[in-house]
Amino acid sequence: MRVNGEAIHATRPWKTFGEGPTAEKNISAKGKGTKTIPYTAEDIRFSRSKDEKTLYTILMNWPSEGNTVTIKSLSKSSEPDLNIRSLKLLGYEGKVKWSRDDEGLKVTFPKQKPCEYAYSIRIERES
Repeated sequence: MRVNGEAIHATRPWKTFGEGPTAEKNISAKGKGTKTIPYTAEDIRFSRSKDEKTLYTILMNWPSEGNTVTIKSLSKSSEPDLNIRSLKLLGYEGKVKWSRDDEGLKVTFPKQKPCEYAYSIRIERES
């Protein structure tokens, strides 16, 4: 919670709950659905600040070293009005390489994990 708290507390649901294998209906990584599968780096959840200036993406697992994750829900074609001012991996002091196209928001993760569970990206929107 020390690292990811701002992506959870005092936030609101975004228009899309999430994406990835466990976002599908009747599937749970915790065993509460009809089918249990482990979380992957493709399992992403979304939240937003009350004023909608900040969007958070929470990866449920760490991608393999040097891997780029594509967040499909944030593609230019699906979210044309999303103008990103800045992007920050919570708990990581360095800059993270990212780009955005019609496939999605592509984020390259560093070698070092900022924490042990769930990895949050703060996306500041331009006004």
